[in-house]
Amino acid sequence: MLTFFENRNLKKNAACLLFFGLLCSAAFCAVLFFHCSRLVPVDISSCGDEDCAISYGIFGCEENGDKLFIWAYAVPVGEEGVKQFECHILLNPVGTDKYYKAFTMCKDNCEVQRYASGCANYKYTGFLCCLDSDRINKGTDYRICILYKNEGKSLLLHTDEILTGGEQHG
Repeated sequence: MLTFFENRNLKKNAACLLFFGLLCSAAFCAVLFFHCSRLVPVDISSCGDEDCAISYGIFGCEENGDKLFIWAYAVPVGEEGVKQFECHILLNPVGTDKYYKAFTMCKDNCEVQRYASGCANYKYTGFLCCLDSDRINKGTDYRICILYKNEGKSLLLHTDEILTGGEQHG
């Protein structure tokens, strides 16, 4: 009779632990989703000019449903590979000095190989930004910029790409 009660408590405890684990997983996913889909104001006062030897550009912008995807690259010219770098897509409302950083991740993009030769490490100089289309104010023009950080230096790279309410106007 004692084993029946022990098994019953074990099942009850396992069910409680499973429910708690699912609740924590759902909370983590919600926090991660909201963190990765927001635009964060960023101070660019410590950034250098774009008078540097970096080849950069936007591969494309695409709105797919309620998501906006931006593919870009930044490659230092004349260097044999890139050891460590950090890039972020910045959106700059045209006519203002405000910049908003979007969640950006490194993207293994072989398209970069067309723009740079040499080290195989260049294939990791592509990156991807994904954000909610409704984070961009409709009717507002945004210039797409790249914040490039390498070897302790930050560079602000302006592209010719303009977004208006989630639409690309390169």
